[in-house]
Amino acid sequence: MHVNCFAPMGTTRINDFLFTPAVQLAFQPSKLTPDLVYMASGQAPNRVILLGGAGSFERAYVTFTRGCHIENGEEIHTRFAEISDRSSECLPEDASVQAVVELANSNGPVLQSRID
Repeated sequence: MHVNCFAPMGTTRINDFLFTPAVQLAFQPSKLTPDLVYMASGQAPNRVILLGGAGSFERAYVTFTRGCHIENGEEIHTRFAEISDRSSECLPEDASVQAVVELANSNGPVLQSRID
């Protein structure tokens, strides 16, 4: 099973008042068709977030920080910069990575997974 996400930028009747006619023309929903066809095909990758608009396509990545172990809710406020530190963020290969990082932060049991 493939699980992907398409994040389009397009103009419709709902938002076309925000854009000039030239921008409306550039962001026609029909320009998104190549992505939809590809992402629905058997050749599509798995676990991909693909952005698209005006005939341009980009890939988005979801990363997360290594964070830290918090003993109580008040610490979240005081340690938010540490929680948010992107210097050692990782791009998870699968959903188990979150559990690996959280268990490591809490000195919990060791769980094996790829995290880098």
